[in-house]
Formats: sequence, structure tokens, C-alpha cells
Amino acid sequence: MTFSHIRSATGGAGSFNSQGHLLLKAIDADQDLVPLLRNWQDHFLISNDYPSFNDAVLAMMAPREDGIPNCAPHMVNPSIVDCPNFSVEALQQLVSAKRNAGEEHELRTLQVSCRDPFMSEEDHQWFTQFVNAFDFHTTIA
Repeated sequence: MTFSHIRSATGGAGSFNSQGHLLLKAIDADQDLVPLLRNWQDHFLISNDYPSFNDAVLAMMAPREDGIPNCAPHMVNPSIVDCPNFSVEALQQLVSAKRNAGEEHELRTLQVSCRDPFMSEEDHQWFTQFVNAFDFHTTIA
């Protein structure tokens, strides 16, 4: 089952479990993803064509240094498609923070498909080392 938010990231005030994938697609740039992700309690997140998916959102998905989650606490299978406004460094910080929070928080899969950010071979190897199943595709505009 896929729970979809298309063009709006507005969610309810209470926690929810989508029983499958949370799909965020073509969300307007002015929409804030963080309030929705604070309430989301599942594992599979698909962000597709979402300009506001950026380093700040990745930082909020990382557990704090004391291990307490910020938002998307159970997310271990993210897929990022055509979201141009995040950096490889911020994605690495998310992977590291989730690893440091314990095995149950580590990313099991990570799929990235977009024109940017550019990923060096060294970065690619880093992700392959720290994520069980890492898949990165660069598309041509």
C-alpha cells in the first residue's frame, strides 16, 4: 500500500503508519516536509520531484547525537528521485547518524536517481560500504 502526498505535504496532527510506502511527489517548493515526517511511523519513503527536499530535511531525518529521533524515526528505506536540492555530504551525514543510533535505525536500502548532486566514485564507494543496498543513477536532462 502506498500513502501518497502529491503537490502538498500537509498531514494530520497525529502519528500515522502508511502500512507500506510514503510517496511525496511533485510537492510545491513552499511546502515544509518536516511536520509530516515527524508524525510518519513507517520504513519506506519515496521523495519524487520535491524541490524542498534538501539538506535541512536530511538533517531532520537523522537521529540527534543522543540517539533520539527527530522525524521519520523508522525510515530505513529511502528513495530519492529528481530532488535537486540536497548534497552528497548531507546524505552521508544521515547515513552516519542512523548507523550511530543503532542497527535498527541503519539504512537498509538507499536509492538515488537525479541529475544532481554529482557523486564521485569515492562517494559512491563510501555509500556502498555503509548501506546494505545502495543504488545511484544520474539522469541526463
